[in-house]
Order: sequence, then C-alpha cells, then structure tokens
Amino acid sequence: MQNIQVYLQNLLKVIPAQGPNIFQGNDCSDIVVDKKYRTDGENNSDIHIWVAQSSKIQGLANAIYCQLDDTLKRVNYGRIKVNTSFLDKQQSNFGFKQDFNNILHECFHILGFSSGLYQFWINPQTGDYYNDQIDNFIRKVSIMGKETFIMSTPYVLATAKKYYTCPTLEGMQLESNGDVNFIGSHWKELILFNELMAAQSSGKDSQLSVFTIALLRDTGYYAEVNESMAEDFQWGRNRGCDFVLKACQSDTQYPEFTQKNYSPDQCSSKNNGYGKVKQIDLQDNCNTVQNSVYCENSDMNNHSNSYFFQNFGVNSKCLKSTAILGQNNYQYSNARCHIVQCSPDFNQITISFLNQQYKLLLCTKQDQGKEIEIVEGQPELGYVTCPDNYREFCNYTPECPNYCSRKGICILGQCRCQSGWSGADCNISLKDCPYYTLEEDPKQCVQQCPAGKFPNPDKVCRSNCPKGLYFSNYRKNCLECNYQCLSCSGPSNNQCLECDFLKYLEEGQCVNQCSNNFILVNQRKCVKSVDQGCEQECEKCDSKNKVICTKCKDQYFLNLNTGKCVAASDCPQGTFANEENNTCQICELTGCIQCQSQTVCQVCDEQLAFFKKGDLCAKCPQGCQKCSSDLQSCTYCYSGLFLFEGQCVKDCPINKFQDQKKRECIPISICCLMCWTKSKCIQCDSQHDLVHIYNTIYNCQKKSQHINQCNPPCLTCLPNNLNKCLSCISQFLLSNLCYVNCPDTYYHDYSKQACTKCKDGCLRCSSSSDCHQCDFKNGYKIQNENCIKQVDNAKDNEDSTKDNSSSSISSINNIGNYLNKEKDITNNEGITSNNENSSKKNGASSTYYNQALFLIIAFLLL
Repeated sequence: MQNIQVYLQNLLKVIPAQGPNIFQGNDCSDIVVDKKYRTDGENNSDIHIWVAQSSKIQGLANAIYCQLDDTLKRVNYGRIKVNTSFLDKQQSNFGFKQDFNNILHECFHILGFSSGLYQFWINPQTGDYYNDQIDNFIRKVSIMGKETFIMSTPYVLATAKKYYTCPTLEGMQLESNGDVNFIGSHWKELILFNELMAAQSSGKDSQLSVFTIALLRDTGYYAEVNESMAEDFQWGRNRGCDFVLKACQSDTQYPEFTQKNYSPDQCSSKNNGYGKVKQIDLQDNCNTVQNSVYCENSDMNNHSNSYFFQNFGVNSKCLKSTAILGQNNYQYSNARCHIVQCSPDFNQITISFLNQQYKLLLCTKQDQGKEIEIVEGQPELGYVTCPDNYREFCNYTPECPNYCSRKGICILGQCRCQSGWSGADCNISLKDCPYYTLEEDPKQCVQQCPAGKFPNPDKVCRSNCPKGLYFSNYRKNCLECNYQCLSCSGPSNNQCLECDFLKYLEEGQCVNQCSNNFILVNQRKCVKSVDQGCEQECEKCDSKNKVICTKCKDQYFLNLNTGKCVAASDCPQGTFANEENNTCQICELTGCIQCQSQTVCQVCDEQLAFFKKGDLCAKCPQGCQKCSSDLQSCTYCYSGLFLFEGQCVKDCPINKFQDQKKRECIPISICCLMCWTKSKCIQCDSQHDLVHIYNTIYNCQKKSQHINQCNPPCLTCLPNNLNKCLSCISQFLLSNLCYVNCPDTYYHDYSKQACTKCKDGCLRCSSSSDCHQCDFKNGYKIQNENCIKQVDNAKDNEDSTKDNSSSSISSINNIGNYLNKEKDITNNEGITSNNENSSKKNGASSTYYNQALFLIIAFLLL
C-alpha cells in the first residue's frame, strides 16, 4: 500500500486540511469507527481509507466513500473491502502489477468516480455541489439501440471530442451493461477497452488514460491533477464519431474488433499479449481478443515457450508468428511473444530470439505487413509477419525493469521509489548508497553525477529528467514543471515543451486556443504565420501561413496531407495525380495501391491477395495469398493453411502430408492415414500397423510383417493389449489412453508426457502448484495457488473487521500479491450489501470485480 501512497502523491494535489481529519459519524459503511477518529481525528491526513476483508462479499472487491468535508468540499474518508478468498500470498512481479492496478481502481471510486458521488462534485460556476443540476451532465441516450449513460461534464466532454476526433459528440459513454454496480461508475468497456476505470479492466494490462484525468478534474476536488502520469492509450483514438456510436456494428471494420481467423489465438490490438477472440456482454458482444497470455509476464519464460522462440518480459510484444524449433508440423497458435526493439524513427523493428541459435530478425520499412522467414532458406523454423504499421506498433508506454522491485511505482517507464530506496528498479537501499548510482553501472555509488548527467527521482544519474520534470541548475536535481506544462525546460509557465491533452503549445506557453496570427499544426502546436508570399510552385496559399498551399500551378499537384505542391511522380503512395483539379487524390479503388485514375489501377496490393483483373483489382479466394490469373484457384496459401486441389484448407485430407515449407498437401505412403512428417506416420490403415523404425521415425507395415507392435497413438503398450498405452507417440497419457487435451482436473505434464491430476479441490490447473479454479461448490477456496477446504465453523472476517478495522498504519512493507489468473469476469463485480443513502456522510457504493490487497491503511495526499 505504500506504493499507492507514492502514486497518489505524484498524481494529485489538494488544498491541505487545517487541523486533524475528524470522522463525524459512528461507522464507515460496515466498519465501526474507533473513538479516536471521532474525537481526536487523524493528523496530517487529507483522506483516510480503510481497507477491510471479508470472505462472503460477492465478487472480489468493492469501494465506498464515507464522508465529505463540507469546508474543503471533497471526500475525506472511505472504505475498500476485498474478498480474501481470492487473495494469493505468492509474490510475483506480474501479480504485483495486477494487484496494484486493482487497488488503484478502487481508490478512484472513492476519489470521485462513483455514481453516488456525482451530485457532490463541485460546480465550477457556483463553487458548490452540483446536487440535482448534475442531471444536466449525466443522462441517458440511445446508442446502438440501447439506453446508455453519457457524461458531458466540461473536461470529460472536451477530451472525448478531441480523442475520438468527433466534434459533434454529446458525451462520453459510461457503462450501462452488466451488474447493477457496474452501471454509471465505469467507462464503457466497448469504446475504452482496458482503461483503468473500465468495468472489466483486468488489472494485468489496464492503463490510466486522459479520460480518468479529465474526470478527476471535473470533480472539482483537486487543486492539480498530474496529466504527465497518463499512459499512451490508443483504443479507438482518432477513429471518429462512427467508432464511438457504432463500434463493431459499423460498416467499417475497425482493428479493435478482431475478425476470427484460422489461428486459435490472436494478438490483441495493442500487441501486449494474445488470446481467443470472444464476444462478451460488457463489450456488446463485439469480437475482441481476450488476452490469456501477457508478453510482459516474465514468469512465462520456460522450456516449452522457448520451443516456440517465445520470450517474455518488459520489451516483449505479440507478433503473428509460426516460429518453432526443429522440423515439426505441430499446429500451434500463430501468435508469439518476441522481444522487440523499435528504431527512434519507427522505420525498423529488431526482433530478438534470446537463448536461441538464431538471434535476430530485422523488419525494415519495406517489410511492413510482410511475412518473412526467421532464417532464410529454413522455412521449417517458421515465419514472422512484420507489423502493418510500425508507428502504431511501437507507440506504447514502456514498462519499468523488475516492476520497481515492488518498492516503487512505474511512471512512463521510470520508477518512483518508496522512501529509503533508489535505483533503476528501486532495489538499492539508501543505507547502502545514500547518494546516486550510475545508469551504466548500478553498483557504483557516487556523491555527484558526472558532467551531462542529472540525478533523477530514482537517484540514478541520467542524461534527461523524466516527463513532467526539469533539471534545476540551482538545486542540481530534477524538479516538477509548472502545473500548466506537461513537460518543460524550466519552472516558469512560458518554458513548456508539451501541453496537456486539451491545450496547445504557443511560444513556450500552453493556451486554450491559438492567438491571432498563429495557426494550429498537428492538433498540438500553434505556429506563427509567415509574411512572405506563396512558394514558387503554388498559385494560391493560406492567408495566415504562406507555406500551406491551397492551389498549385500547372504541372504541379497539391499533396493534401502536407499542403505542398509536388510533381506528378511525387504524389504519395495511395494517391494519383488528378489533372482535373491538380491534386494528389486518394485512390479509392478496392485493393489498389497505385492508381492511374479512379477507373484504372496500375499496381494491386498483392500483400492482401489482390491481383490485376483488367483495369481493376480482384481478390483471390478466401485463404489464398496468391492465385491463378483467372482468380479462380489458389496457388499459394497464407500461413496455417495448405493448398489442396486449388483451395486453401486448414487440415489436409487423409493420405496427405501438410508441408509447412510449400504450404501444400502432398501425398504420403498409401497405407498411412495420418502423419507427423513425411517420414513419421502416426496412424495406419486397417491392413497395416504403426511400427517404430528408429529414433522418432514410424512407418506402416503389414500386420504379418511384425509381432505385438502397439496400435497408435501408443508408443509403448501392454503386452496383452496393443490398444492400452504405456506411453504416447505425441499426445498425453492418462489411464492407458492418449489425449490431445487433458480432461478437467488434469494438466499437461510435459516432463512425463502425461495428464497429471490437479490437487484435491482444484478444477483447473497448469501445474501441481498452480491452480486456477477451485471447487467452490464443495467448500474449497483458493489460497497460495492451492485449494483449501473451508471448515464449517469458519466465521466471516467481517465480524473481526468491525472489531479491528479502526486501527490504521501508514507504512506497509509486507504486500500480498499475485492473484487468481483465469476467472470469468462477466457480470460479476463485487456487490456492497449495505443500504447507505446518498448522504454526504455515507455514500452510495461503487464496486469493481477484481482482487485487491488485504490491509488497513491511512494515507496522505500532498
């Protein structure tokens, strides 16, 4: 919980309370408040939050505010309750991140994002509570045929219009699906997927966006909200009104709403992991990838994943890939986690295969969207498809090393450590090094940073200060920028380098709109108009900015993206020189990447399987990467499909081998029905038996040619029963049978090539020590990744909460982490059982389906 304190102290500033923080009532929801809080109060506290436990609440956690300070007009007491049945004491870095995001989500409900609090937000026109006037800003409208709540408070509405590029937007959608406690107190999952305050945000990859920053500003509770802590959120960004109002029902196929393909798993839209494409109620049953594997989770690095060239960690991203070691036709997901590094200009991506003989793969600018061999001339090792758009792929918020060792928080890729700790990953005690460490040599402790290096907040000497801070020559360290700047070169409000999302940079200052004689460029910056005449090739230009041409002279064509006049040959790809209006006009012919006119295509997009047919482009049949000139039959298939009789099929028929290199179905021995490779048959016809030749080679022989050979899929079998396996050729053994997928309550034991039983009370597990689902109906609950039988006389911890929760602590060192990995989180957020009215003392509850920490704490916002 110390990390929550550090985070909120960096995010929010308030007008401090004058005197102790006193609780006016007798209880905070279901917590009986100790007398000392009602009489003496808590010193040096702007907000006090109790974190309590219970094993009987529905869902995993819920939150409620308990008191508003009428003088300061903001929340000053609240309560979070977590379901201890879902807590896990196993500490892992990835679990720590999940826990941190989940408890932060609950804090934001108390800090303002709660339907019961909206009427007590501060109206900027009056300086008092909105009360009933909030109904003018939160109302119901019909979107996609459903009644939906929208929020149109000033900051939220302006942010939504700019973020989606939809100037006519009436408001930002709030969740209107799912459990009653989801509704109105979360962003709508469909259009803001995995935002920290979306209803189904998993905690594993949720992000704080400018939307929640805007909402905190609209509460009126906070003197400053630090937008530099907002992450680079991309879901639906600049997609327009159509995306917001129609989503997957639009005629436009947005990449956020994934189409199912032949692979069992697909990369998520932000390439941070992969999973199955599912339709979920909270996303209005649109197709979205639900991650089951997260590339940044270094706990996933093991032998079985290295077999598929997979590497996990903070620099790992998901790519479409068929990478696999050795000559093997094992059919696996066409999604992999690989270590990537993007060049600063986004023109090149380097893919690293750690611990492998084949170290690097380079995706150049020309390779965007192309499928390339991991090792040229060795297709059996698989292919990697370079991303379609390098800039979008590489535009992500970096993760901190080692998750700051759980002794700090990660802000835009750099740690902010707890008191007493320092270092790039907060693993250096100030007792060991009270000064600074070097970025290139963390073990070296120095009293002063070398020339050109600045002491950062983590006490590491770096060449730059982090975003939102500048280097002070007087103080010799990094200090906060003026609150009007997102980044800066000094302390004044005219030394800004970047501005908040809703403002524009004009000569070092952040302004609401450009001044006279300034024009807006790239929606971020106001640039002074020039006084000189139009450029040489330009006939007419912008009256404010002469470098922006509006009409070109003859023989030149206007590039509508840049406002420049260019020769016909210099019109950008995807446009053609239109002599009727002297512009580089966008080519609108389907599948065409280079037009002569709007009726004649010169070059078709073969990467998307479009080929010339007359003057136009036509698409090959489904699954074809290349096809015949008449476009009637396939000649080459996409990865994962195989050519058979002019069509691309997922599985080759009997007696055909799936050749990964040629992507074809080729004939095999007539007696072999199914095979692993051309020389490895796994099933023979009725007249032949599968015989082990040598190593991993099996062939079919007539029954008369051998004695007592096991029947497939057995590798070895009982002497008196050739169908009862003792081991399997390629599958997993259980009760003398071979399984491709182990049944429930068993897991794939790769070391034994067998199905091994999960521990008692566990319904689904991935190893003997890693249970994902317990048999709750029969009284088992999850604890330390094991299922523990609950005793009949166990009392709900709520009772003890009432007795003990009044004690508070402000320094926590022992944090419980890593929670249940795989849970169905549809329509099941925690529910608060008490019936508080919407008074300013005890607020309506707002809940969140996920795990949190079991602690009791009071923390201070500075």
